[in-house]
Amino acid sequence: MKNVSPSLLRQALTNDPALVESSIITLQALTLGLRAVHTAIARFDREIARTFIQHPDASLFAALPGSGTVYSARLLAAFGSRRERFESAEALLNFCGIAPVLKRSGQTTIVHRRYARPLLLHQSFIEYANESIRHSLWARAFYQMHKSAQKSHWVIIRALAYKWIRILFRCGRSAPLTTNFATSNHFKKAAPPYSNTLPNPTPKLFE
Repeated sequence: MKNVSPSLLRQALTNDPALVESSIITLQALTLGLRAVHTAIARFDREIARTFIQHPDASLFAALPGSGTVYSARLLAAFGSRRERFESAEALLNFCGIAPVLKRSGQTTIVHRRYARPLLLHQSFIEYANESIRHSLWARAFYQMHKSAQKSHWVIIRALAYKWIRILFRCGRSAPLTTNFATSNHFKKAAPPYSNTLPNPTPKLFE
């Protein structure tokens, strides 16, 4: 493209009326379709926001660092409204595919990621863990510690998602819900020793 003159680029590819007119009609039809999709997305966003704010667990997920309007709703939906659905954090970790698969045979041990998993659920936790590095001092310390140990990016992100699920599961089981992660015993139990690498006290740890 570097050798193509500007005048040549401005020339029409074709002047054939049949091709030009049919292309115009196609473009107009696509534009109408895109407008309808845009309207539907806006309606979905409003309904998701309305439903989220009415949920009793909304404050927990809204308090997560960097969760915003997107991840807070996705993570709440991932945990669901029935807390008894998963008896333990490990049950949720296995279901969503964050927990690795461990295979042992004699003297051999193989660890690999879980391939059978609900993709959107798995993706929600992975994407949030990746985003949390930008907003959470603890998550950043976790990432840097493992990065210095020569771990690859996505291996660390999966491990971080694993930690976030354990933290959220513990906080979600408390009554009332715990939103002050920095001083929460649930956080301290689920996230050692990385919390020890942060300044003390840490009242704004997850802002």
